[in-house]
Amino acid sequence: MRIVARALPPQDRALGNGIFTSGTSLGALIAPALALGAATWINWRAAFPVLASLGLVWFLIRKLFTAHPGFASVWRAPAGSAAPEASYAAILRTRQFWRVFVITILVNPCLYFNVNWLPSYFVQERRVAPGRLLGIILTLIYVGLDAGYLICGFVVRQLSKRHGPRRARRTVFLAATALLVMAAGIPLMPSAEWAAGVLILVNMGAGMWIAMYLTLAQEVSPRHVATAAGLLGGSGSLAGAVAMWAVGRVTRLTHSFALPFVGVTVAALLAALAGLAATRAASEPTGPEKEGG
Repeated sequence: MRIVARALPPQDRALGNGIFTSGTSLGALIAPALALGAATWINWRAAFPVLASLGLVWFLIRKLFTAHPGFASVWRAPAGSAAPEASYAAILRTRQFWRVFVITILVNPCLYFNVNWLPSYFVQERRVAPGRLLGIILTLIYVGLDAGYLICGFVVRQLSKRHGPRRARRTVFLAATALLVMAAGIPLMPSAEWAAGVLILVNMGAGMWIAMYLTLAQEVSPRHVATAAGLLGGSGSLAGAVAMWAVGRVTRLTHSFALPFVGVTVAALLAALAGLAATRAASEPTGPEKEGG
């Protein structure tokens, strides 16, 4: 996140975020094939070192990349922003942090729900047997998520040329919200195939929202991108964990996924309100910068 914030201008950050975040969905599609392939060709124990070795590959590639002389500039703070160490208290005092905080605790649970609970939904409620059809459905849903990450960045980039980054971002996250609220209609779909089709669009909306949220998180404190992003990301993950526990409790009590899908819709609408406030204030000075660090 710090690299994108330092290396790209505001109108291009959503695209940068979309590209690198799309790797999470791509990895989710590749990992099962790698693990199952290793388990089939060697034994089940081989799946663990095969997947673990990818971290070493990533480290070596990154080491070579960051050794390039031109890369050093992205680690430097913006001109004229020399400041002491990041102060958590200073970041927490900024209004923009709390605006983006509301977004992350609302949008992250939507993403977590789609990634973690959809297999159970199709098996338990749509009676789709584990196998090829379920695999195809879940793959298409992940592809929708990836498409959302990339669409967000490309659209923001194009709209920014005409209307500026602020208006472009508002347009995109309102479109993302419109896609996410379609989740409320999924329980009414006549078949698993129809539900999967709508969920592809819902996941596109989730991907667009995540790419937009990351862009706003990068601008909470231009001096301390990683610190602010860490605080927001940790908060969003905690909210997602609590939400996943709540989904389990609700579905066990109601024997239905209807309420969680409605919850995604409500969360998207509330996140849109927070997004309007966050983009309106994006050009205002933030706490650490305003207070001289």
